[in-house]
Amino acid sequence: MQAQLFAFLLGFISLTYQLVIVREFASFYASNELIIGSIMACWLLLTGIASTCNKLRINPLALAFILIFYPLSSLIALRFLHAGFFAVLTIDPLTSLLLSLITLLPFCFAVGYSLPQLVNAGKQFPNSSFSSIYAWDSLGSVGACICYSLLLADWFSPLQILSLGSIIILLLSGASFSKSAAYTPKALSYFTLFIFIIIFAWSRNIELFTTGLSYPQQDLQNVTFSQHGYIVQTKQQSTSSVFVNSQLLSTDSVSLETEEQAHYILAQREQVKRMLLVSGGSNSLFTELLKYPLLKIDYLESDPDLAAIIQATISDKYKSRLTFYAEDPYKFLSHATEQYDIIMLALPTPSSFYINRLYTTEFFSMLYPHLSADGIVALRLSANINYLTPEVSALISSIYKALAENFKNNLLLPGSHVYLLASQGRLNPDIAALPAISALKPFFLTPDYLRSIITLERLADLQSALLQNAPVNSNFSPVAYWHYARIWLSQFSQSAWWYLFCALLGGALLALAKLHTKSTVLAFSCSTTSFACLGLSLLLLFSYQILSGHSFADLGLLFGAYLSGSFCGSYFQINATVTKRKQILGADALVLLLSLLLPTIIFALSRSYQLSSYYILLIVAALNFSLGAIQAWQLRAISQTLSTDLREAASFIFALDFLAAALGAFSISALLLPLIGFKACAYVFCSLKVLSLCVLYLSAPINSPTEASPKRKWLGLAFSLAVLALLGALLLSDSTYQYINAFTLNPNYHLWLIALMIAAIVAIVITLDSSVELEAQLTALPRSNGLVIFRWLYFLSFLPALIYPLFRCVFKIPFLFCHVCPQRCVFGHLRPYLIPWALTINLERRKWCYNLCPLGTLQECQAKATKSQNYVHSVLGKFLDFLPYVILALTVVIYLVVWGGDKAAVNSLSSSWYEYFYAGSNDPQTLVIVSVIMLLIIGLFRRRSFCSLLCPAGALSGLLLKMQRLMSHKRRG
Repeated sequence: MQAQLFAFLLGFISLTYQLVIVREFASFYASNELIIGSIMACWLLLTGIASTCNKLRINPLALAFILIFYPLSSLIALRFLHAGFFAVLTIDPLTSLLLSLITLLPFCFAVGYSLPQLVNAGKQFPNSSFSSIYAWDSLGSVGACICYSLLLADWFSPLQILSLGSIIILLLSGASFSKSAAYTPKALSYFTLFIFIIIFAWSRNIELFTTGLSYPQQDLQNVTFSQHGYIVQTKQQSTSSVFVNSQLLSTDSVSLETEEQAHYILAQREQVKRMLLVSGGSNSLFTELLKYPLLKIDYLESDPDLAAIIQATISDKYKSRLTFYAEDPYKFLSHATEQYDIIMLALPTPSSFYINRLYTTEFFSMLYPHLSADGIVALRLSANINYLTPEVSALISSIYKALAENFKNNLLLPGSHVYLLASQGRLNPDIAALPAISALKPFFLTPDYLRSIITLERLADLQSALLQNAPVNSNFSPVAYWHYARIWLSQFSQSAWWYLFCALLGGALLALAKLHTKSTVLAFSCSTTSFACLGLSLLLLFSYQILSGHSFADLGLLFGAYLSGSFCGSYFQINATVTKRKQILGADALVLLLSLLLPTIIFALSRSYQLSSYYILLIVAALNFSLGAIQAWQLRAISQTLSTDLREAASFIFALDFLAAALGAFSISALLLPLIGFKACAYVFCSLKVLSLCVLYLSAPINSPTEASPKRKWLGLAFSLAVLALLGALLLSDSTYQYINAFTLNPNYHLWLIALMIAAIVAIVITLDSSVELEAQLTALPRSNGLVIFRWLYFLSFLPALIYPLFRCVFKIPFLFCHVCPQRCVFGHLRPYLIPWALTINLERRKWCYNLCPLGTLQECQAKATKSQNYVHSVLGKFLDFLPYVILALTVVIYLVVWGGDKAAVNSLSSSWYEYFYAGSNDPQTLVIVSVIMLLIIGLFRRRSFCSLLCPAGALSGLLLKMQRLMSHKRRG
């Protein structure tokens, strides 16, 4: 029972820390889900990699020290870093990623390492050890979620919340030591630490000081930890400001922006009696708005804490004409009966799904019934009117089209922002000529200034910047949010997120590297289920955020529902009459079914704004519970099929679960959802589970290590040949080969291939067995371990780069003359990297040739389907065994001769070698294509014909390994 108790405590502490850190990072980035998903992905990635380190021996006291002190110290250090860097400079995504990895690494390592150790500690119950630890860890996480959502987030600060885990560990340790007189000094020291943490973490001054570091040269008045984010009130001289999640919401200083915001819109109508203002309230804005004598304002804030703060800061002379509401705009509009002359959205640019929902065609359609006959809807977007980048134009166009779907007249106005006005009545772009401007005489908006800023040329430029083919921004296709992310990323290298994606994928491959010899099919099924379940769970989370308007309010409850399902799925025993294979297949089928039904359920809820948010929460929580239960049910079934060492099996399952979930978290929030929309994301997961079901169905019995069924053998050969034939046909056609060439020359494709090579090299280092002599491992005879699932990823990724020279090389013999090629293809650009790295990977049992090379994969499929042999017992067979070394020698000679010749002669095509082999164009070479077909035919009779006969890299790798074995034998002799 002690192991289960520690698992419960570990789940409680880790989930509490995760929720606080996600909320902290979200406050730095205006609640942008792209960052939130990345932080979650980093958390899962690090924990998954740590769970593979089960053979390390680490002092338990060191782990306890990390769990006690690191959460508090990391949060404070993070705030110091934010004050030193984030508040001064705009940090690029890659730097933010590195910061999050460094911040999370120690704690995630402690958690990920501890889980397999707890499973091993409970091995006296071998039938339930893994499922019991997994269940108790999930139960502790559920307890943390419930406590966080219902109690901690409302009543305690982040430092106080993190101190709770430390206090619990110290109390339990001190109580256990106090039972023995010999340990009384140690017990006293634990209680001393307990008192110190209480004083430190629960001091309001510490919280204010560390939070205020991010607001230099300003006096911090108050910090409110709302469930929608961090609300910070500051004062600089006589100017008061309110920040929400590091974004300036309002300030008391009258500026050009506040005058534009008020008079651009209100001056359009002679009499404005009632106005709805959504967010952005401040004394300076109300000063300008209430210059219109008949105006009364309904002010709406979705965050009750923020509404109370704004109401408290507004001058008393304005309050008689203001009515405050604290409610989600969708809910407010669904029951409001007022008719408004103006509805102004003083919101930030859509930097998150939560804000984006107020810029969509669905929201604008709800505004229309609440407008008077010629009422106006107005909003603003941050943009430089003198230089509209393609990303900014796309953002404005998507929102402009959403307005145009609901209103007849739409107007774009330039200023410190870009202002969008929509109405069924007339809109006048000549602001300087409007009567209200002459009557009120704003300080900044003088007629001369207005005529200089609003010109016919600028109005025409704004109109021409609109993209005709821009999609409409909607709730479940958040186009504007995606373009905002593009604007942010355009400040840095566009490839930064490719590095992140490659790093996450490489981490997942590291976990698979240790497991493919055990059960590839189980690894694929486990990883795809974790990927799909967490991805669907995040889809539900973001959908609930869109439907209910709650940003962080119920984050813990929804996570708790998912983890409650994990507890139930792993704790309760399935009927023993159902085989493990059927259980795993059933879990895949259920995920597939939920992926199909999810869009229908969510879209049905989106049309019911009258439905209480509690009912929506209940439905989304039930779906989340189902996803967690299905995932844990399948993990339990998989764990019971593995007959290996208990700790190693637990390490395997935890690693796959965490790493695949990391990929799901990142791909949904940062890539798939903003790019293709909600429905398409669900169908991506559906397609993935269809593939998983097919692999499981065609595989051999799970508990049997026998060869693959004939169906699988021929399926792999048919698939590889089909891909090769398709690429060959596209390359042979003059009308399509240029598209393949453009794709292979894309720098992002090159980065992808390089990342895969690096992941393979790191996997070799990680998977070396420290109990076996290193030299013995590196010089071991090569063996084919069978085809692994992620091998097909390498096949599909590298095949275009390796196949292109066979069909479109400018030399008569491909691959050999890349160093002097006048028009290099993708292989010519990547050969300096790929060849040395492939040789490095081959040092470990020729892993590249036997497991990763696309041509090797194709030939391995041939060998498995036809049972071809390695050797031909004849004189010809001996010659063929010697042939690859002849090819290797000729390759070296040709390379050196051409490279060592006169460079001027080479460039002028006068070198005899160069001139002889140079074809003059990249047209398909008949001899090369015929040779490829002949090698494919020979591969049906001789195992791996190209590798064993013609490949210089394979021959060199074989020669190096033989030399290493010979030297090893001499040293031992």
